[in-house]
Amino acid sequence: MRHPSARRRRALFLLPLVAAVALPTSLASTSASAATPLAQVAPIVDRISLDDLPDPLDRGSYTAATIQETKLGLAALQEPNSSGAAPNAGSSQEAVKFQIR
Repeated sequence: MRHPSARRRRALFLLPLVAAVALPTSLASTSASAATPLAQVAPIVDRISLDDLPDPLDRGSYTAATIQETKLGLAALQEPNSSGAAPNAGSSQEAVKFQIR
């Protein structure tokens, strides 16, 4: 088995150091290029006036085209009995059924 030479060991030792120096530099150049779209959008945002936007509280002829009602089923709500007995059907302790929509 052949052992790596001293020059190769030094190069392997310096590799993480070189990566630590080169990586932040490349990330900084990437973030600078990502900032350019924001600079392109800023002049457009400055031109928009609040008077151009519709008033959300203003009433108008906005009606729903369709109303889609979803019924998922029934849920029984049972109140506990004060005496500890099970709720009986046909009495005031009977479970009340609610529609889940």
